[in-house]
Amino acid sequence: MVSGRQLHSFHSRFVRWSTHVAAYLALLANPWPRLDARDPYPIDIQIDPPARQNRWKSFFRIILAIPAIAFSLALFVVLVALAFVGWFACLILGRMPKGMRDLGAYCLRFIAQTSAYLLFLTDRYPQLGSGGHAIAPEVAVHENLRMLEELRDAGIISDEEFEEKRRLLFADFEGGI
Repeated sequence: MVSGRQLHSFHSRFVRWSTHVAAYLALLANPWPRLDARDPYPIDIQIDPPARQNRWKSFFRIILAIPAIAFSLALFVVLVALAFVGWFACLILGRMPKGMRDLGAYCLRFIAQTSAYLLFLTDRYPQLGSGGHAIAPEVAVHENLRMLEELRDAGIISDEEFEEKRRLLFADFEGGI
């Protein structure tokens, strides 16, 4: 028998990992996310622990979610177009431009909120705004990671030192989207 906490945990990991994969496929994050989705990732989400939900809202949730689903589909189309155009931008510039990355992070954030709402992970309706929180990773994280990779490739630091510094870098950046 599956308990409510186990189901919440499974759905939480699924939404988090699918957000990581979508970020990787849309060229918003690197490297390929681990399957367990426990390590910090450049674009991440936080899901609250299970809480009691309003039964009436839960009963009519699919009807209430229709506008959010429609907007999520529109944002998915934007995300796919962004990934296509972003591929060429990355090819020319060597990185994803900040504005494109921020728009992609916004799309992923709203889609993840809609998924969490539909999977009964939260009673909060998906929000259009960022709620005062950053919606994209800081540029400094990517720049520091790029410098660490260059130092490792040049042989200045070992693979073990690289992994340790990378882990510390991501530990400092666990705010997520």
